[in-house]
Amino acid sequence: MEIRQLKYFLAIFEEKHVGRAAKKCFVTQPALTQQIHKLEDELQVSLLTPNGRGIAITGDGKRFIPYARAIINNVDKALHAFVPTPSKGQGEVILGVSNPIHSLLLNILPSLTALKIKIKKMRQEQMMREIDSGIIGLGIMHSTHEEKCLEKRTILCEKMYFITGETNQSIDDKPRISIKDVLKNPILLPSDEVLPREIFDNYIGNNRHDMNLVSEFDSIDEIIQVLKYSSIASILPSSQLPADLNGLKVKEILDNPINYELSLIWNKSFSDKNRINSFVLALSEINFIENCPEFFIPTYLTSNS
Repeated sequence: MEIRQLKYFLAIFEEKHVGRAAKKCFVTQPALTQQIHKLEDELQVSLLTPNGRGIAITGDGKRFIPYARAIINNVDKALHAFVPTPSKGQGEVILGVSNPIHSLLLNILPSLTALKIKIKKMRQEQMMREIDSGIIGLGIMHSTHEEKCLEKRTILCEKMYFITGETNQSIDDKPRISIKDVLKNPILLPSDEVLPREIFDNYIGNNRHDMNLVSEFDSIDEIIQVLKYSSIASILPSSQLPADLNGLKVKEILDNPINYELSLIWNKSFSDKNRINSFVLALSEINFIENCPEFFIPTYLTSNS
């Protein structure tokens, strides 16, 4: 039994809707549903049942609610008792950085430590929870959500690319391709555990119903190997492209409806606004083109500071 499973279950109880609960918990709906099924399997009961208006709590589910709340309340008390928060630690603020982003931003992170910011690597889902609960003050992550309780400042927008094997004869050698032509191909995508599926759903926009999704993989390397020896294609952010492009065709997508945004996020209750402004100013002075060539800088980075 995992804490996140209990929080997902309580979110469904409060929202009475799986989609709204997933958004509240900063996860995709399939990921939330999968964790609820695991919780039900472990308890050997059915907690939820569909009805005409969405979802209903079963009798066993109602019996389980006070237990779930008690566990979460005790965990929250323990965290606040033992984990440093932004108000503690002599003015030091913890900055959560998702694992893939930490490796991308290694060159610029030393420039931020002068602001008394402690870097903490973590999974994106954990980061959202800890910012929401006030355990950490700030986070840098690929953002896919718009939540009322969070503030967001876009730092960079990562380009998205179409990638396929060079033996794919249906693809010309032009350096760019439209999203409509991309979706004419059977597509492989990373699984939700590797890159949140909502990233691709948002990116493709209204065209997502036209996508022929063949399969999802738990490894980018596995996708690349399949692409090299088939006529299947994929859509990947530039930071996920392999260093060795032998055997591959890579094209920038022309009509990017939504870019893959790297953002600074914080809770609206975070009181150290001067720290945020100093942080954004420090980011604006970094030569991202030199340090992170896979990104491009949006014009609104400094205009919102």
